[in-house]
Amino acid sequence: RDLKPENILITCPEHGDHAKLADFGMATSVHNFVAPEMSLGSRSTRSSKNRMTAKAGTLAFMPVEVIDDEEGEEELRDMRWYAARDWYGLGCCLLLMLLGERGGRKVHQSRRQVLLPPSQAEILSSCQQALAESTLSLEAFGLVTGLTEQRARSRANSLRLRGSPFLSAAIEELEDFPPQ
Repeated sequence: RDLKPENILITCPEHGDHAKLADFGMATSVHNFVAPEMSLGSRSTRSSKNRMTAKAGTLAFMPVEVIDDEEGEEELRDMRWYAARDWYGLGCCLLLMLLGERGGRKVHQSRRQVLLPPSQAEILSSCQQALAESTLSLEAFGLVTGLTEQRARSRANSLRLRGSPFLSAAIEELEDFPPQ
């Protein structure tokens, strides 16, 4: 639940140029979230009482509804790990990949510079400016702004991604790729 560029690993061409997601900072023991009388295989561990609900990750890649529960729609506040939050992080990553420094802001963190996306409120204007300057295509604009939509319910999902003109060639290529 911490999708950001530094958690995306790319394999070398000899191994098929695959992107893999990793997050070494989120490692935690499942035992911390399971009552002592329950086994790990028990169905009852999936109850809302035992669900992991801590806010963790990189704030710049989180939508407002994660940071401030009051901003979220009521049914989304009840579902702590709602997928719309991951789509938002993907939109932030895509924005930074497409625009680089023009689409984000550099900050110093632990003796290194890190590129972070603009705030959720600033993403639309950043994309509009890039569109006006022709540094972002209309198709890419639609995808990034759809993924970073302010309202979680309106945010792009897997169906919208599959139908995105910006991704159509990549999706077609992936569909021809044999599963591993």
